Amino acid sequence: MDVHNQDDPDGIADAIAYVCANIAGIRASLESDGDPAALGRLLEAVRSGDDVTQPLEELNQALRAAADALGAYGQTRGVTRSGTFSSGIGMPRPAEVVYLCPARLCSRYWWPDSFEAVPVCALNGEPLCAERL
Repeated sequence: MDVHNQDDPDGIADAIAYVCANIAGIRASLESDGDPAALGRLLEAVRSGDDVTQPLEELNQALRAAADALGAYGQTRGVTRSGTFSSGIGMPRPAEVVYLCPARLCSRYWWPDSFEAVPVCALNGEPLCAERL
């Protein structure tokens, strides 16, 4: 039984952030033992600006069917994963600029480090957007 709420914008944003930060592992998991088309449907919804609720739920179910007990919403319940998945989201640090999801669909953020390139959204390929604090 899932304990997430599809009507919770923060939970959906956190799930999208998880997918964005872990897309390679998700893709590999679904290609080896799941429905890789579920990820494609979510990516298409993100890129076209459509509602992501249903494709995200389909991806969640595909991940769970592929033996990922936490699915796409696992991180939104405060559960961390060990092993190959890593959210890339750490503790906030003092800074003047933070980089956010370019489409404002997820809760992913990145604090700039010296000489590192700005990450790109794994879902639509656009660089994260700078926001002044």
